[in-house]
This record gives sequence, C-alpha cells and structure tokens, in this order.
Amino acid sequence: GELDELVDADIDAIWARVSLIEPASALEWMVPSPFAFLLADAGASPAGGRRTRSSLVASVEIDPTGVGPARVPMSAGRWSVVFRWRGLGLARGGPLLPEAAAPIPVHLPAVLRDPPQLIVPRLDADGLTIEVGGDGLPLQDWQPQLTRVIRDGRRLEVALPIVSARGTGAGSAVIVLKLPEGDREWPAEFGPDLGRLRLRSAYPDFGARAGASGEESPLLARFGAPLHGEFPIGRARLDGAGGIRVIGALNASAATRARRRFAALGGGAIDGTRARLREGALDLTARLPQPARRALVGAYRVLRARGR
Repeated sequence: GELDELVDADIDAIWARVSLIEPASALEWMVPSPFAFLLADAGASPAGGRRTRSSLVASVEIDPTGVGPARVPMSAGRWSVVFRWRGLGLARGGPLLPEAAAPIPVHLPAVLRDPPQLIVPRLDADGLTIEVGGDGLPLQDWQPQLTRVIRDGRRLEVALPIVSARGTGAGSAVIVLKLPEGDREWPAEFGPDLGRLRLRSAYPDFGARAGASGEESPLLARFGAPLHGEFPIGRARLDGAGGIRVIGALNASAATRARRRFAALGGGAIDGTRARLREGALDLTARLPQPARRALVGAYRVLRARGR
C-alpha cells in the first residue's frame, strides 16, 4: 500500500526476521523465522494491466527455555515480540498484531522448567508479548472450557488448560469443594503429562459410590507457586461416606493409560525410537521420485505448522 509507482527491486534481497526484546536490557534476541515472499493477483489496475499484492509469510517457533545462539532461558519479565523486514526500497518494523477482521485466538499459558515457572503469552491490540515468571496466573487467563476432568479408578485427574512438557518439576495443590457449611479439601499434586499440566488427587475419594446426594457445589483447584491462585475445575456432590461425585467426569480409557505409560518411559528409549523412525523415513524419502518426494516434504511441513 506504500508503493504507488513501478519499482526495480531485487526480490532475492528481501529479508525478514522476528526478534524478542528482553525487558531488563532492551537487547534483541533473533528467533529463526523462515519466511516466504508471495505475489498474488489483485485484479485489474485502473491504469491498465494487472495489480499484484505482495506479502511476507513467516513461521516462527519461540522456545522460552532457550533463546539466542547460546540457548539462554528467557529471564523474568514481559518480553515483546517484533517483526522487521527490508525490501522494495522500504524498511519497516513493529509488533506482531492480530488481524483486524479475525477473532483473537486463545493462547494457553505454560508451566515449564524445574522448579516450575509460569509463562503467559498474550496477543492484543498492542501486539504479542510473553510474560515470564509473573506473580501468578490472573483468573482472566484461565480457560475453563478447555479443562477436562477424568476419573481414573477412584482418583481424580484434571487435564488443566496449561501447556507443559517433559522435565517440568512437580508441585502440590489442593482440590476444594465449596460447601455452605465450609470448604472440604483434598491434597493433590500436579506435573506434566502428554503436553498438558495434569492435576491428580492424592487419595482415592473420587469414586462412583452409591448414595451421592446433596446439591451441586463448585469444585476448585488451589495452587501455590507458580500459579498462585484458585481456579474452577467443575462441579461435584458430596456423598455420605465422605467422598465426592464429580459431575460430568470422564472415565480414563485404556488408550489414555497406555499413552501415559509410554510417555513415562525413559527419555533414551523414546529418543532412540524416534531416531530409528527418522532414519527409516529419510531413507524411504530418498528412494522416491522427485515429484513424490516434494509432495511428502510439503505434507510434513504442513503437519509441523499445525503442531502434530
């Protein structure tokens, strides 16, 4: 929109990058961001001929546990994410902003590292920021619709709307049933499981006992560090034997248990399996004709972009 006349430009000289601005020092840490320069037909031009719309499209992965060439963990504070590009006689930069006509997507917070540390990405009218090591998770950043309550035998598990990863430290929590006569509490612990932070009750009081009665009451989870808050996880009824019946809890399937057992295997066994699969895939790809090879590589990139 800034070019109103013909320009003689070297397309190969166009470049772009994404950087993180460290809050304490204002240093820029460049993030690998492969980009493509795209040209698309934009209809007829009033002066004759056709108009062309150009755009830069980049794919960026930001790992809070390591940025820069030395893979330094992101320090505490609010980091800004900026995009810079140069080409066609222009040089521009600024924050990463949401599309004006599109709804702002939901970005889940994360708990990573050992000891656990809270990391919250936010995208608003001021751009994309990443807050590392805050005082706690504000209630407005909690996504209750993405919480899944699972009953595994007589224990309660909750897949929390928080991203996590293997190697994240465990922590303690309390499951709270809010009753008119006073709160009932059950100790619990949380840790990473299948890419999410999972809460698990310490005692088997959450079975399907007969005789569960009483009115539905709010069921909450109370966390200390690093979340420092009390968040809703569902509703439940108290039974006569002191246990509780959680409304709408799902029974853990055999497939879920099998995935959890596989995820709990030693890292060496999993990494070795991945290496063997990767070697076999590369060998197979090298044997394919060039058109099929390009199609396979393109499909792989699409899956990577979707996080699979």
